[in-house]
Amino acid sequence: MGNNGNNRSSNESDILELKEFLLDSESLLSDLEEQIGNKVNIFDILSVSRTEIRHSNILAWLLNPFENHGLSSKFTDGLLALIAGFDETSHEESIKLILADGASFSVYREWNHIDLLLVSEKDKLAVCIENKIDSGESDNQLNTYRKKVKEEFADSEYSHYFLYLTLFGEEPSDSDNWTPISYSDDISGLIKSIAAKESLSSEVSLIINHYLSTIGSLTMENSDKIIELCRKIDAKHRHAIDLIVGNRYNPLSEVAETINDWVVKWASEERLVNLPRATTFYKAFTTNGLTEILPDVIENKPPCIYFIGIESSRIFLTMELQGIGVNDTNLDAAEIVSIAASDGKKPLKKKDWGYKRIVSWDIIKKGKNEDVEAFVDKFNKGISGIEKKLYQIITSDIPAIEAKCKKQLAEAELL
Repeated sequence: MGNNGNNRSSNESDILELKEFLLDSESLLSDLEEQIGNKVNIFDILSVSRTEIRHSNILAWLLNPFENHGLSSKFTDGLLALIAGFDETSHEESIKLILADGASFSVYREWNHIDLLLVSEKDKLAVCIENKIDSGESDNQLNTYRKKVKEEFADSEYSHYFLYLTLFGEEPSDSDNWTPISYSDDISGLIKSIAAKESLSSEVSLIINHYLSTIGSLTMENSDKIIELCRKIDAKHRHAIDLIVGNRYNPLSEVAETINDWVVKWASEERLVNLPRATTFYKAFTTNGLTEILPDVIENKPPCIYFIGIESSRIFLTMELQGIGVNDTNLDAAEIVSIAASDGKKPLKKKDWGYKRIVSWDIIKKGKNEDVEAFVDKFNKGISGIEKKLYQIITSDIPAIEAKCKKQLAEAELL
């Protein structure tokens, strides 16, 4: 009888918490919905915001100078200039890219299964783009595509460029021949830059704005504001949220908790500095190495943050420079760290940046025919090796990168 009374009291308390959360939700969640783009969006309505083929279609439309967007070859010209900025080995080739006639390019979709292929017969240029939103690479995929392009457009005649496009500029398996580019920085920045300068029709402007909103949602463009709002909501209604989340099944939750436990353990061993989780599935930490090097890049925030991401298709670790509030004094130091850590592949390129993902490690990927449950099962079966792999990166790879950054900062007399 006593236990029943306690259970009834607990249930009534839970129901009251949920009621208060629901009554308060309209005002609390409106700002959050604004940040995550919870507005009418044509790509969300069509359920294609995470569909690679639809993103490739939009990019093909923008890259085709004869399409009805009214941009002529502006997007193609911008992409060629972007590629030229990546190429530090041949100034002659970079100039060739910049001076190429964007209107001379033909745009092919799914030519030999390649997502996007741009070819200029006039300027003898071939640009191959492999587009990844959620999926990973298939075995030998990039090498196969590169061979097909070179067979069709011979080295003796054409210059070739191979771009690996992902949300955050993840490193391809064949980083010697493929250049990583990102939706979050490169594609989004290019579209914004062009749209700001051009007079677009209302229809085209609507499509481009909706597409930019879609990219922003996929890449959590306003992540700092989102995190602040989430923490505010969590502080006020933590118990109600715990009830909701606790009764929602997600097979990745246990994986996230396991990884969180590892990070807490390694923090206790002073291998890293534990940070509050950005979300359940993104575990954040930092180290003392770069915090000591760049203490004032952002007020009250570590200049360098590492995230372990747990997604339905992969688990990965990234190194990010936090750039909001960068002052002129530290900008040069941040630029050196970005270039040193990424072996020259991720220069900052601009002063106005929120964060920069400069190094990524794949920990485990979902197989082509695996569902989420099978992916979680693979994690559990390989848990010992996965923990060792993460520990190796944290205790060996990251200190080596930070040591290289310190060396180059010292050489530039910025330490």
